[in-house]
Amino acid sequence: MSESNEQLFLGLLHAWETDGADGCIAQIRELFTDDCVWHQPSLATTTGPDEAIAIVQTWGAAFSTFELEVRHVASTENAAPQVCTIAIASSGPVVVASDG
Repeated sequence: MSESNEQLFLGLLHAWETDGADGCIAQIRELFTDDCVWHQPSLATTTGPDEAIAIVQTWGAAFSTFELEVRHVASTENAAPQVCTIAIASSGPVVVASDG
């Protein structure tokens, strides 16, 4: 049985948490197709793995170490997660919320 969209998305998030930018970039290269659109409120919308990786590379030391708490993820069978709420604790708690 293949992983659900939620599991794949969580794997991408946890790759950053455990392996930093390199882990996240590896997951993006594995999961994103050339026409994949990644929309995150307050960040640039990217299309394809190269644009997504360019965004990840700009985060640099700001998120070099952090703890991730996923509060909610929802998707449909044939689409990536559309709604998620994530809390990130770095030097201080930062809450990032996306409501699709």
